[in-house]
Amino acid sequence: MAEAQFRYKSPLRYPSGKQKALKQIVPLLPKRVREYREPMVGGGSVFFAARSLGVAERYWINDLFPDLFHFWQGVQDPATCARLRAE
Repeated sequence: MAEAQFRYKSPLRYPSGKQKALKQIVPLLPKRVREYREPMVGGGSVFFAARSLGVAERYWINDLFPDLFHFWQGVQDPATCARLRAE
């Protein structure tokens, strides 16, 4: 699947991101699992590819970088997203 076909895309361009490597990574993703856990989500390219493909029932993303952690936590809230779009 070409990256342009993914339903979800990262809103971030992250240093050392994996967006350009998705063609090599996506074939290695499991076809179906109960949970998808990503310990260092960064810009989220692999997470969004997995989400687009529906590989899991539940998704867990994490990152040690506090700013990224809070960014991803914030965009889960519809009110926060609406406020950010309006700014």
